Amino acid sequence: MRRPKIATRPMLECPMTSSHATRQPVDRTLVTALQQRLQAETGRAVSLVETHISWVLLTDRLAYKLKKPVGLPFVDFRTLAARKHFCEEEWRLNRRLAPGVYIDVAAVCGTPAAPHLGAGEPIDYVVRMKRFAEASLLRNLLLDGRLRTDQLAGFAQRLAALHARADVAPPSCGWGAPEQVLRAMRLALAGLAGEGVAGPPQALRTWLDAQASALCAAWAERRGKVDVGSREIAGRGDFAARAPVDPALALDGAVDERDHALGQAG
Repeated sequence: MRRPKIATRPMLECPMTSSHATRQPVDRTLVTALQQRLQAETGRAVSLVETHISWVLLTDRLAYKLKKPVGLPFVDFRTLAARKHFCEEEWRLNRRLAPGVYIDVAAVCGTPAAPHLGAGEPIDYVVRMKRFAEASLLRNLLLDGRLRTDQLAGFAQRLAALHARADVAPPSCGWGAPEQVLRAMRLALAGLAGEGVAGPPQALRTWLDAQASALCAAWAERRGKVDVGSREIAGRGDFAARAPVDPALALDGAVDERDHALGQAG
């Protein structure tokens, strides 16, 4: 069957923001108190990096990632059970390509105003990771002229090998169905419009509406192939050199930003 022609999407940059049309304020008591606790324990400043669905606390050696208790069109972290599940899934999936980065999933106990990591009744969970230098991020390696073609080629081979050995879901299961993927994309773009983000979301919606039929046909064709199908692969590509002595690149694929939208990881 001849593959439908799909027009190239517009090259646009869109700021990271929530894709929920009615975003609700998130209680910051826990993350603020945990930041203060870590600062007291380490005796050093602990910085906070925030995305639309996560908080990441950075000590000098470790990173602690909390999932915000939010419900968006593409993720639902409103329950403790859901946050625990997706912390464990992020650790399980992403450590396949970054085993030296992902340490474990730790329980946050105590109270939101006085939390601690360790024994007790869990009130939340964190993904605990080794911190790497900002200078090791792919974008910084590229900007500094330190990124080599052999690094990218080596990583591409590792990523292809991971895809090749990942479990393939049968088409009958519904994972990665074209209509499901298309719905998730439209929900995300609608959420951006509800946030008042102009320009890129509208252009992308126009492109998506125009190409929906061709995209769905191509996705269905690809999904129906036994050797391709829907595979259990994490979603995002944030690359970092794992260590100065190891030229290999590691993929930090943030499963929490994608798998919920598609129903499963993959």
